[in-house]
Order: sequence, then C-alpha cells, then structure tokens
Amino acid sequence: MTELREGTIDKETEESVDPRLEDYTAEFLKRLAEEFPEFTPEQRIKAMKLSREFALSKIKDEDAADNDKLTSLLSKQGFYRNVDLKLKQHHRETHGQVEKTGQVQTAILLIDMDALKMVNDTYGHLIGDEVLSAIGQWIKTSFRPSDLVARFGGDEFAALLDGVSLENAIEVAERIRTDFTQSMKDLFPDLKWPKTVSIGVAKMPAVTPEQLESEPDRVTLIKQSIDRADSALYKGAKKVGKDRIGVM
Repeated sequence: MTELREGTIDKETEESVDPRLEDYTAEFLKRLAEEFPEFTPEQRIKAMKLSREFALSKIKDEDAADNDKLTSLLSKQGFYRNVDLKLKQHHRETHGQVEKTGQVQTAILLIDMDALKMVNDTYGHLIGDEVLSAIGQWIKTSFRPSDLVARFGGDEFAALLDGVSLENAIEVAERIRTDFTQSMKDLFPDLKWPKTVSIGVAKMPAVTPEQLESEPDRVTLIKQSIDRADSALYKGAKKVGKDRIGVM
C-alpha cells in the first residue's frame, strides 16, 4: 500500500475556486431579485458586482472565525464547516453518484497528546502555548495540503483525509505516531513530558446521494464519523496504554 506523506503524493498546484463563492453570490442575487423583481441591464451589472463583493466579504469573515489563533490551524467550528463543504463539493463533482458500496473515500483522525498537561504544570502556560503552537505547525506539515487539519480544543487535534482507504489512513496515523516523538525531542530537548500521541482512526460511514445533498444529513454524517474516531481513540488507544492507534 502507498503511504501518504509529504513528497510521495503530488501537492495541489492549482488554486481551486472556493465553492462558497457561487453559493453566496446566488444567495445575494436571490435576495435582491425578491426585493427588486425588475432589474434594468445597468442594475443587473451592478448587482453582479455587489454580489461578488458580498460573497468575498462573507467568506473572509467566516475564515477569520474558522482559525485557531494559537496554532493557525482550523478551529473546531472551522473543521465542521470545511468538512461539510468538502462533502457538498464531492456531491457536485460526482453528480450525486457514490460508489456502489455507498462509501465516501474519507477518513478522520483524532490525535491526542499524551500527558501534555505536564508541560503547563511544570513550566507554565506560556511555555505550554509555545509547545502547542509548534505541535500545530508540525501536524500541519505532516498532512497533504488537501487534507483538513484542526485544533479541536486543548491538546486534541483532528484531520480529515480525503480520497483514502482505511488502510491508507492507518498508515498515515502510524507514521505520525512514530515521527512525533523524535520531532518533539528535537524541538524541545530540555522539556520533560512523554512526547507521545494516541490516535483514533475512523472511516466515514456509508452514505446515499440524498444524504450528501442534504445539509442536516451531512452534519449528522460528520458527527457520526467524529464520534467513531473519538471512540477509537479512547477505547483503542488511551485506555490500553497510550502511544498507540485505535481503529473503528
């Protein structure tokens, strides 16, 4: 099986159009059409320009709220919203078709730092924040640009791997688990804590085209997938010794 790591998979070289741009532009134009049903050609041109400005402004505001300031990763809120956008985009690109199995080739990883609280307790919160910030940057570079990576809160991180099998996702998780310890030893040789991680891996459940089309169903699917990864993390890793991977 091919391991997913930096350097072995081509990075995205072309900037894709944010799918929100089309949605928010259409939203603005619909509202205008309801209030002003008869546009002149000049007004229509102006409305198109204003609709794009509205969409870009809304996207900018959302992105600001979606980022975790300490790590520069996605926040939990941003992770949920961006996963939803990915599923919605997947539905569009496949014209509502999914595999015969109903399986979306997507996996979620929950990554928990083992006993990182020791850093705050021993060295103080300023050092703790410095460590968390460095961990966030290290985790970000450990995934492909197309993957979504977020700080879920405290010392827990999440990642969505698109277009992978469960076996590929496990390989990625194992690489991160083994590389993390040595990287932290190199970055923080004088700080004492276990410098290990526990990871939960879960495949996104089978879905129907109708579920991908419905926003409430997509939200439910995302929550179910994260719950599965969370259960794998705690039942398959944290409760049986830490510094290992749980799979569901």
